[in-house]
This record gives sequence, structure tokens and C-alpha cells, in this order.
Amino acid sequence: MKNYQDYQLTDFLLDESFNRWARRESSPEEGAFWQNWLSQYPDKREVVEQARLLITGLRVKPYREITEQELFNQVDQIRLHTNQRRSIGVSIPKQFGWWARTAAIVLLVSVIGMSIWVNRNASNESVYVQLIQNAPVALIEKANTTRVPLSLHLPDGSQVTLQPNSRISFSKQFKGDKREVYLMGEAFFNVRKNPRKPFYVHANEVVTKVLGTSFTVEAYDNQANVQVAVRTGQVSVFARNDWQRAQKEVNSDVPGVVLTPNQKVVFNRQEGHFHRTIIPNPVIINHRFANDVFVYDETPVTKIFTQLEDAYGVDIVFDEQLLKHCTLTARFHDEPLLEKLNLICQITNASYQIVDAQIVISAQGC
Repeated sequence: MKNYQDYQLTDFLLDESFNRWARRESSPEEGAFWQNWLSQYPDKREVVEQARLLITGLRVKPYREITEQELFNQVDQIRLHTNQRRSIGVSIPKQFGWWARTAAIVLLVSVIGMSIWVNRNASNESVYVQLIQNAPVALIEKANTTRVPLSLHLPDGSQVTLQPNSRISFSKQFKGDKREVYLMGEAFFNVRKNPRKPFYVHANEVVTKVLGTSFTVEAYDNQANVQVAVRTGQVSVFARNDWQRAQKEVNSDVPGVVLTPNQKVVFNRQEGHFHRTIIPNPVIINHRFANDVFVYDETPVTKIFTQLEDAYGVDIVFDEQLLKHCTLTARFHDEPLLEKLNLICQITNASYQIVDAQIVISAQGC
């Protein structure tokens, strides 16, 4: 089986199965495979989305279907999409065969496809700049121009760890009934709890609301996604348009995503939709399991799943009847949660998938 988790943009562009799925021409089984794969590797969603947009938006075909004339036509089409006025000359000697044309296609689509994203963002004023210009109060800005994280204290005592190439703006004093900050880049927030004054992070097209918790927001101007990941507590994440509309309406319910510890959400800026999952390496949140040692001696697997669920605060869905006769003898220490699950599933002839921030166990019984 191919190691899709190691794929980069060019690999996806040249993969026939991925091309069929991107063009919505795959079989139900193949389509289900890619959906499940994305659930297991949410960190690849951004590069997958870039490849999918290039394939569908620029009508890229797998290399075996492309003729040399079609390559020139693709160049003209890409040139129009990127508003390039000067002609682009491409010469591909036929004696180099299909692999030379493939290399040229990948180079053209990758480089010019990236320029589409850059030009689109350059033509529009930064969302961060728009947000701070339209803020209702005067703001001060802190920027991290170093190569190491920068620790900051906000007026209410909340702490922020600002990553390199990131900026944050906030008022000198949080007055009124809410605390608001504006972020471009990535930052970890440890927010002081104040139920009477919610804390809001405005980052690109996403608004994150908390009362008191710790979480990370990643929202760079030149990236296709905004990500919010929770370490402790609970946050609510909204699309900016929905949040702004709710501010103007009385008793309006804002459609958003609620996140709990070890969960994250990825917001696709172009399509405007959320994808909730778990973070790549969930951490133990229950202090009863602080030593991270799990010892089992002919222990029912159902009890093990329940204990892991309690330790990590992650929902694990399984069929108790199917697994009631399955037992396990093992000792786990500091292995990541997903590695623990892999080992358990291998021993019990089961498997798991991550679906909407839940771990779903599929088993045949013992």
C-alpha cells in the first residue's frame, strides 16, 4: 500500500486514484478510502486541498492522458488564470518521453498554481489588517520578529505564546462586556477565566470564543486553512460571517463548533466549512493517569477502551457486545494514544477510524 502520508503536492497530482477522487469519478469504495484517510491524517488536508483545487480548477489530467498539444493548452489556460500578459514558451523534446512531459506539467502546475494563491491574497488586503482597522477601540500591536516563541501578558492577566512571524493586537484595557484580540499567525493562549467577560480571538475568517481555557490558534494570511486546537477547557469556534450576523440579531443561535480537550477544528477559508478531528498527539488530561502507566493482565478490552477514554478525554466508540470476550495483557507507558490503539487493535484483530473527533473501533469479536 502506498505511503500517502508522505505524499507532497506533486505526488498527489500524479496519483491516478487521487485524480479520480478529486474529479469525483472514483468508485464508492475508493471515495470512502480517501475520506477515511483524510480523517486519519488531518495534517495533510491543506496539501490535499491544494492538489484538488489544481486538478479540478485547472482541469489537470493524469500524465497518461496528456498529449503535448494539451500541455501547451494548459499553459495558456494557467496564464489566463494568473493574469500573466507575457507569453510563456515551453519546449519539450519528444525523445524525452512521458516522464519529461510529466515533470514539466508538475513544475508548471505547482509553481503557477502557487502563484494563483499568492496573487489572490496579494490583490486583497490582509484580513488581519482589515480587522484591526475596523476595531471599535484603539489597539496596540505586538509582533514576533525573532526565531523563537515570544511570551506576552494581556491586560487581564491571560498569557500568550506568540510564534515567529506572528502578530497580535489588543486594547490597552479590556473594557465593556468582552475581551477581544486579533491574530495573524500562530499563538497559544492561556486565558484567565472570567464568565462575565468572554474572551474572543479574531483570526482571518474565524472567531474563537472562550471563558477560560488554553488553546492554540493558527491563522496565517497565506495559508488555506485556519486551525484551532484545545489543550484544556472548552472553546466555541464560529465562521466570521455567522458571528457578525448574530451580533446584529436578538437571541440568535450562532452555528459553530464546540471543541473539548485534545480536539481541533480545521476551517477551509475558500469553501467556508469546518472539519473537526482530534489533535495528532492527544495528551493525558485526567490527573489520575499523570504517571502515564497502564498495566493490564487479562483485562477486558472494553474496560481498556473506557480507561483510555477517561484518561485522554476522547470519545471511543465500540460495540461492547462484540468485544465482551476480548481480553488483553500488556503494559503501556509513554506511547502516544494512537500507538496504544494500534497495538490493541492488532492483538484483537480490530481497526479504528477518526470520525468527527471520535475514535470509532471496528471489530469482529474474539
